[in-house]
Amino acid sequence: MLSSTSGSAGDEVTAIGRGFAKIKAYAALWIDSNDNGLIDDGEHVIDWGNIETPEREFSHTFTIDSNFQGTSSINAQDAGGMRWSGKIEQVAKRESRS
Repeated sequence: MLSSTSGSAGDEVTAIGRGFAKIKAYAALWIDSNDNGLIDDGEHVIDWGNIETPEREFSHTFTIDSNFQGTSSINAQDAGGMRWSGKIEQVAKRESRS
């Protein structure tokens, strides 16, 4: 689950995944630009090795940046192969009105 399915550059989004390995494990979180469930060359890795999955779940907050173009598939996978995915759309920042 993503805390938001759209946002502008600079916005923070939290990814929450459940059902991961029962053991203490770590998940990788990345933009899966070809939506194949694999981390391919050139795909932006949001975090690798720092996302713990205690109690079979994780929560990780990241910032939307220039790596997010249009609608991006966000995937996570733990060492046991458990996968999670969500999509987020980058939108232009709204200008504030005075």
